[in-house]
Order: sequence, then structure tokens, then C-alpha cells
Amino acid sequence: MLRSILAASIAAIAMWATPASAQSADDVEFKLTPYIWIAWPEGDIETEGGGGGNLPPIQANFDDVSLAGMFTGSADARFGRWGVFGDISYYEIEADKNINIIGDVFVSGEFDVSGLKGMLNGYYRVVDDGRYSVDLMAGIHYVQADLDIGIETPNRQLNGSLDEDWWDPVIGVRGDAELTQHFGLEGFAFYGGFGVNSDELYDLFAAANVRFNDMFKASLGWRWFSDKFSGDRLDYETSFSGPLAGLEFTF
Repeated sequence: MLRSILAASIAAIAMWATPASAQSADDVEFKLTPYIWIAWPEGDIETEGGGGGNLPPIQANFDDVSLAGMFTGSADARFGRWGVFGDISYYEIEADKNINIIGDVFVSGEFDVSGLKGMLNGYYRVVDDGRYSVDLMAGIHYVQADLDIGIETPNRQLNGSLDEDWWDPVIGVRGDAELTQHFGLEGFAFYGGFGVNSDELYDLFAAANVRFNDMFKASLGWRWFSDKFSGDRLDYETSFSGPLAGLEFTF
């Protein structure tokens, strides 16, 4: 009798646990997505003086600068409705005109800016019906700016460098829609800064995608990022926008 009860209990537990285990496995997901972002820079960067080489205050305008290369990657880990999303980009731009010493003269030379842009967010999936999902996100955003400056005036030649970085809180929303078995749409929108370091920052992305199978998905879209930061040594009011292509790996 005891053996019968034990066997029945084990069978009942197995029948109850198997769907739950399968569901738990389905609810754990990891994604890795490398991107190429071809971005047009716009805006102004102004140094407050100092830095390596004891530079005077200098302003550079990036509205007429050619394309800036930006290499981007993101990672996503989701456990049920909760998850973590990270994104990082490396950028490099160069200005060789529209440079001037503030209150003085227009100069010739080069004003190079390079660095990292990244963010890390936790999120909660508020909508998930198998074809459509919406995530509410909150986290931190990071910008690093390394400036290398070499300029000439009619009377002197100046060279120097300046490094600055800053962190800001961000909030955002992300959505994904499977329109058919192979085609879909995706995007996110972030806002941050709130005067913590940046006055305000925006990061917007929208794309169409093609899913080849459960593991691979390609996307093509547009991304726009803008940041307005004012520090003791650097004023950074710049945006980047342009097409972005990526290949997502799901595990």
C-alpha cells in the first residue's frame, strides 16, 4: 500500500514538475548583438582651458564633420519577466574647421574626440504574449570623452589633451513585435540626465528585423543619441544619428 501511495505521489510530482521545468527553461534567455552604427555628429564641444598642454578655452563645431564610426554591441539576460540589458559603443570624430579660441581668433588644426558611450539597465516585462513584448527599464548611462587637440594661430601653435567622463540615471521603454514568422519591428527610447551630470540625454532606436531561426536575427534601423553636459573643464552638447545594422544571437 505504501509503495503504491509513494509511486502515485512521485508520478503526480513528475507530471506537475515537468511543465513547470519546461516553462522555466523557456523563460531564461540570453542575447548578444554586435552592431555597426554609421553616425553623423552634430553640435559643439567647448573646453574651459587647462588640460595637457595648458590649452586656452577652445570651441569646436561638428555640424560639418563627415561620418563618425561607431562600433556598438549589446547584451541581454532575461529570467522570466525580469532582466538586465547592457549596451556599449566606441566613437571617434574629428574636426578640422570651425575651431576657435574663445574670445580670440579662428584657428586651423585638428580637434579629435573619441571615447565610450554605454548604459546598463534592469527591466521588467509588462507585456509578453508570445508575439509582442514591452519592457520598462531603468539604469545608468556613461559617457567618456578623450580630446586630442592640435591647433595653429597666426602667432602660436598649441597641442594638448583633455579627458572627461560622467554618469547619469536613465529610464526607458523597449518594445518588440513579431509581425509574421520572419519579419518584425523593434525599438527603444531612453531619457536621462535629470541634472545629475548631464542636463538631459536621449537615446532613441527603431528597426525592422528578419528572423532566420530561433538563434539568429538581423536588424536594420536608425539610432539617434543626444547629450547635453556641462562640467568644470568641458561643455559637451553633441548628438549622433545614423543607420545601424546588427546581428542578434539568442541562446
